[in-house]
Amino acid sequence: MDENSNQSIVSRGETLASQTENETIKSKETVQVTQSGMAQMDEAQVTIVEQPVEPMAGQPVGPTIEQPATDDSAESEKKPKKKHKGLIIGLVCALVVLLLGGGAFATFYMINNQPEKIIASAMGNLLNAKQLAVDGSFDVSANVGGMIGVKSVAVAFDSEMVGSSQATNVTLKVNLVDGTEIPVVDLGEVMMSDGVFYLKVDGLKELYYDNYYDMISQLIESSLQSNYKSELIYQCQSGGGDYYTCYNTVDVSSPEATQAIDVATTKVMGVISEIVDSVDDNWFEFSIEDILDSEMLGIGQMTRQGILATYNCTREKMNNFGQYTDEFGDLYNKNPFVMMTAGRDGFYDIDFNADALAEYASALDNTKLYGDLAECSGVSQGGYDVDISGEDVAKALTYFPDIQAKFDGVFDHHLTELKMNKDSEYYTLNADVKFAYPNNLVVTAPSNARPVMELVEEIVNKITTLSEMF
Repeated sequence: MDENSNQSIVSRGETLASQTENETIKSKETVQVTQSGMAQMDEAQVTIVEQPVEPMAGQPVGPTIEQPATDDSAESEKKPKKKHKGLIIGLVCALVVLLLGGGAFATFYMINNQPEKIIASAMGNLLNAKQLAVDGSFDVSANVGGMIGVKSVAVAFDSEMVGSSQATNVTLKVNLVDGTEIPVVDLGEVMMSDGVFYLKVDGLKELYYDNYYDMISQLIESSLQSNYKSELIYQCQSGGGDYYTCYNTVDVSSPEATQAIDVATTKVMGVISEIVDSVDDNWFEFSIEDILDSEMLGIGQMTRQGILATYNCTREKMNNFGQYTDEFGDLYNKNPFVMMTAGRDGFYDIDFNADALAEYASALDNTKLYGDLAECSGVSQGGYDVDISGEDVAKALTYFPDIQAKFDGVFDHHLTELKMNKDSEYYTLNADVKFAYPNNLVVTAPSNARPVMELVEEIVNKITTLSEMF
């Protein structure tokens, strides 16, 4: 083949390759994918079918011409660019929702955690608590003189409430004005939903023997001496002597008189000791029915029925106290008398609006609870109506201690601690009470309780026997 023929074949091959490439590019450019006017497909998948070029008649078929390799940079320029509008809009929307949601949360948090909302929520939860555990302490001391010889009283307690049943332990410590420290006395108390009350005193024997035995013995001895002298004066007068002569001549210090008084004192102290031993560290049951049925009291049948009916009616209403809480809540919302301001260490300082508290107290007589209790006692509702003024309440509040309260919760609030302090001219008070709301408490009646009327009858019989000895 001559040189001209070869050049012709190469020229036809180049022309064919150029046409094929142009058609491929046109095919790609015609592919468009639209999705919501926002996005394009990353890359159109196009199948190109190249038709064989028929050689012209009378011309030899040239060799197959291979497509040259496509350069990556050139191909990338021909690809449609990815658009990120959808991703950007999605991020913006998510950010707006987050901001709006966070703003709504912050707004709700601020509204729901305003002082008036906190106290209303906490008091509602306290009144409606199915179970409640309370423990705390009170310390009261007199700043001027003493209270009937008592300088200070310290009380520590813990209490558990399940429904309308409740159990409490109290530790009592007393200091007298003269510096005497009275031993600790522990009181146990249980009130069951059926209205039966249980009481136990622990430490009574130690209190009696260590602090009061000698004092009581001296009082009894002095009383017996006076009685014995009166008896001697009576005998003297019976023999014809006048009162003044007999009074000045009888002698209670004689050996015979002294011996008689000592024997009597020993017997009286023995009876008192037996009673103390019977009471100490023992549970006693107080049942209204047992008390009313006691022959010793001699209560008539009609009176018994009336007292029992009133007691059972009142107990039933209080056992279902939850039915009244909404009304008390509505009444408080009309007369919100508690004012709170943020204090230290997470506590709120509590104060009271005297006028609102007076309105609240005055309106209690018209509530359903008061009406039901009045019906139980046979008194018409409104019979206890008392005109309470804000001025009267404000005056009474001056004697109140300073109160701080702590609450927990974000959306639902519970009272968790109360602190009370007062340092006045007459007394000093410090108190701290904590509240918890568990769900696993159990209150049971003591199994070994003794009916209290048995103890009362035992004491009466001992005293009767003792009086017959003199």
